[in-house]
Amino acid sequence: MVFMHQDANVQAYVAGDLPPKRRRVMEHHLSRCAECRDLVAEFRRNERRRKTRAESGEPPVDTGSTVMVGTRRRMVSNAVPVVGSIITIVAFVAVLMAAWNAGGSDASHEGGPADDFTTSGQPLSGFQVADLRRHGWSCPDLRTLGLDMTSSIGFRKGDVGSVTMTYSGNGSAVVLSETRPLGSEHTAQDDASSGQDSGADASEAGSALSATTPDAGRTVTVTVGGAEYVVHSSLNQAETTALVDRVKEIAEDRQEDVRAAEVGGWDRLSRGFARLVDPTR
Repeated sequence: MVFMHQDANVQAYVAGDLPPKRRRVMEHHLSRCAECRDLVAEFRRNERRRKTRAESGEPPVDTGSTVMVGTRRRMVSNAVPVVGSIITIVAFVAVLMAAWNAGGSDASHEGGPADDFTTSGQPLSGFQVADLRRHGWSCPDLRTLGLDMTSSIGFRKGDVGSVTMTYSGNGSAVVLSETRPLGSEHTAQDDASSGQDSGADASEAGSALSATTPDAGRTVTVTVGGAEYVVHSSLNQAETTALVDRVKEIAEDRQEDVRAAEVGGWDRLSRGFARLVDPTR
């Protein structure tokens, strides 16, 4: 049962100044409230000290204020767990919202910013690359491999778009092209079933790589979910294999983002939590 403490009436109760009705209410409350009983006992102890000091000629002390300071401290100490619980709940809700948003809420296979690409190519800012990722593109973040994206260019040929990204780090250079059909009418399933035609367009759209390809190295082509990734690397064989595996992992992860955006629920939350732990996913 929830009831209010009678702190304001304690001093008057101890002094015998409460009217009979309020006194009965106070006594009924004291029969159930150990905290208020302790407060009454403290008032009575202070009252005895006051009388003792008065009889001995010592200067008086405001015992009421002393007790009320203790009361306020008690109220603050009681409020701390409540405030802590509220902060915990707010933090939990904030983490849930962050995970929900990070789980691919707006990922799709629509072209989005890629619809503005031109055949001559257009340099992309970091914000534009992030926008492409939100629309289902991979645009892999390879910092976990020690490679920083130094530039990116978007191209378009008909209904096919391509992004050429240059990475550098550890004395090595990597050029990666990601090519995929544009427009909401193209889905991963349609691309997978289109076979040779989609691959042919992708190869043409990725031809702009020749100007930025490292002078020496390896070239690997992989297809994930209808998108083609052409990797030109000056890394050694083992490092190139690790690079391609990472590109495939990110591409497959992006496909899962798209599906999570469609189905929502726990799958989206779980992916969001994973992305909060590893922002490069």
